[in-house]
Amino acid sequence: MIRKKVIVSLSNRLFFVFIQQFLNFITLPILTRILGPSNYGLFNLAIVVSSYSILLANWGFLAKGIREISRNLNTEVIVNRFISSRLVLALIGSLITITLCITLYTDYLFLLVVFITILGNLKIIFYLDFYYFGIKNIFLPSISNLIGQIAYITLILLFVKSENSLILVIIFYFLYNIIDGLILLTHYLKNHQIKIYFSISDTFKFFKENFNLGLGAKASFFQSTFPILIIPFFLNNHLLGIFSAAFKFFLFISLILQNFNLVFSPWIVQTRNKPLKTQKRLLYNLLGGYVIIGIIFSFLILIFSNYITPILFGDKFSEAKSLIDLIAVLLIPIWPFYSLAVTFMNNYEEDKLFLKGSIIQATLILILTPILIKYFSLNGIIYSLSFSIVISVIVYAIGFKNIFYKEIKGAQIEN
Repeated sequence: MIRKKVIVSLSNRLFFVFIQQFLNFITLPILTRILGPSNYGLFNLAIVVSSYSILLANWGFLAKGIREISRNLNTEVIVNRFISSRLVLALIGSLITITLCITLYTDYLFLLVVFITILGNLKIIFYLDFYYFGIKNIFLPSISNLIGQIAYITLILLFVKSENSLILVIIFYFLYNIIDGLILLTHYLKNHQIKIYFSISDTFKFFKENFNLGLGAKASFFQSTFPILIIPFFLNNHLLGIFSAAFKFFLFISLILQNFNLVFSPWIVQTRNKPLKTQKRLLYNLLGGYVIIGIIFSFLILIFSNYITPILFGDKFSEAKSLIDLIAVLLIPIWPFYSLAVTFMNNYEEDKLFLKGSIIQATLILILTPILIKYFSLNGIIYSLSFSIVISVIVYAIGFKNIFYKEIKGAQIEN
């Protein structure tokens, strides 16, 4: 029965994910062709910069929320605490980000774009995806995101006509975020109440409780955003656009596996109470499935990249082809190991081990990326990300093996 529920939940989630990504790949060539590499790079840079405004408000709360809700605790208390804490943290993060942007950037158009994006990102305060994933309701978060995306794409198709449409694109992106968040919130309020309390002391107490998990979770965020932040300083906006376009392929695969993690997380939490043999079987079965997915996507991208690149991006992005191939060879095959390791760390509450691997990974990216960009241009980013991911997976594998060993030893002593 449980296996059937997992398959149904996963099928439902992946159905919506594939629809969303199909819509994304309809929008992508429109944006890249109309905006061009430089403006498209600026668009992605604005999204990345503004994402730091909700860094504190998104500090591992998704993983923590899922595992707390899935334990059938007092869900209203959990939701209220999450919303109240996120409110304080999002306001602090937004003020810091806006201040830094005004200090570091002099381009008024870029500052306006970042400000609008920050407003859209504030949906994180009332974004209740963790609640629905925790109660195994995969449908509603999927459909809310899809509705927001359809609205976004429709507006893009109707109104984005020239290279000077960057402000319009960002406004539509803002609306997409707001619609997605409001659907989940409205549905929740039908049967529940939300009580918000503005308490800085309780917020930082909650943040402290979640510090290790949150800091560990930021490694994957950092590895996706740091290269985009530094490319304009070491290279230029044109190459930023090239990298942003090519990196979409990797983000697509990582999103697929992220949704696998969201579906399997409640079952991983519940399997912890089962015999060690059952836990290991689940781990090995998931690992086999994840690896197969990575291999399949790698081959598909390598085979079809010659045809996909000009269709999606146009002639202006011809430089992206070799970068896409490198991503398919190096990044995508190793990502399934990392993705599965992270979800097991989160759901087994091995926050210290997760933090250790994440610090190592972030440090390697921080040191290696600027050096390798200098010698290998955009390829250097892929080399840096691949090496850091491999090292962190090794750290997680050794640590998790020790966890199982301790449990076996403990069981033997009890017997």
